[in-house]
Amino acid sequence: MKKRDELLLQINNLIVNKNAKLIEFTYYKKVFGNVVVKIEFNNSLHEFIIDRSDIYYNFNNVSQLICTNVDYKIENYDRYEKLIETIDKSLK
Repeated sequence: MKKRDELLLQINNLIVNKNAKLIEFTYYKKVFGNVVVKIEFNNSLHEFIIDRSDIYYNFNNVSQLICTNVDYKIENYDRYEKLIETIDKSLK
């Protein structure tokens, strides 16, 4: 399964359990695998962005990650896993 499809599946599985709605999912493969995710939850829009190694939630940097190789593996914790964790913690 491609990284894009795997990430989309993980996000969908997570938001279904929270009764949220995916508004936008954009995966920029040619731009370092950057991602934009917009989710409607409790009548408000939540926006998550991966920009290289940074993760933003509603335009606030929530994770300054240090890149250790070209796959952005961060001490055995990659940025896509961190995105899923950020979405999970933010939709409460």
